[in-house]
Amino acid sequence: MTPSPFPDRLPVLLLGILTLGMVSSGQQAAGSGHIPGLPGTRGATVPAVSILRASMRPQDGDTVGVGMPVILRFSADVAPEHRLEVIDHIRVTSVPAVPGAWHWFAPNEVHWRPASYWAPGTRVAVTADLDGIPAGGGVLGQDNWWRTFEVGPRHVSIVDTVTHRMQVFDGDRLIDTWPLSAGRSDLQTINGTLYVRYKVQDVLMDSTTIGIPRDAWDGYYEHVYWNTAISTDGYYVHGAPWSLAAQGFANVSHGCVNLSPEHAMAFFNLSRPGDIVMVRGSTRPATSEDGEGDWQMSFDQFAGGRASSAAPRSVS
Repeated sequence: MTPSPFPDRLPVLLLGILTLGMVSSGQQAAGSGHIPGLPGTRGATVPAVSILRASMRPQDGDTVGVGMPVILRFSADVAPEHRLEVIDHIRVTSVPAVPGAWHWFAPNEVHWRPASYWAPGTRVAVTADLDGIPAGGGVLGQDNWWRTFEVGPRHVSIVDTVTHRMQVFDGDRLIDTWPLSAGRSDLQTINGTLYVRYKVQDVLMDSTTIGIPRDAWDGYYEHVYWNTAISTDGYYVHGAPWSLAAQGFANVSHGCVNLSPEHAMAFFNLSRPGDIVMVRGSTRPATSEDGEGDWQMSFDQFAGGRASSAAPRSVS
């Protein structure tokens, strides 16, 4: 079943407007620019300046899966001619050190990923020094911070839409194989190397969000449980007691990966953001529009010829 979109995009944060008015003693007459007591004078006003700040995922102190990129979303768009300077003032360091690169997915969103999956136990620090850095259009950086996260165990799951089976690995050990039902032929599950975006125990799913009336033969409007998101636009691995007869035999869902409630709960409890989920057999490739572009291209394509190293440093 395909749910109503559950937004992963964080809201635009902290876009401030700073207006400085030079006013002598007394109140300036509203809308006139005239200072009472000083005939013929006008207030001098500095043009408004938009402030560039950044929000980051993972959050400070998080433990993530081996496929988790550093995701920065800015409070304003960064003009193409200023993007290189902006990312040159954001440093990713790790223990152990790994090669990695930045990639812009939108004018206000840039990701850093390692060349290959993080090693479990890696400690990562991200430092931003954006004060005074121009972003174009009168936007200036006003953000300095230092955040850390750690990489947890290596969890990789393989969803095979042809064999209707899901294999779950903890490290190199296969811990479970479950029957599944993926997206039907006209609403296929997105294909490729994905990663867990977030988890929600209860999602109210509504077929009108994908153009199907609730009263249609395949319409729905109901609470669905144990939802592990593998996109930002509504694809989940979730419990689906209504499709138990098809799980292991046929693809009947509206795009999500259907498991039994028991298996969906087990996967939900195992998973953390950044865990890898490989979907095979579908002809609908995942893209950045699904929030899943990071591992859908080679590292050379991701880096665009501008790779760097997350040089080691003391990360506490």
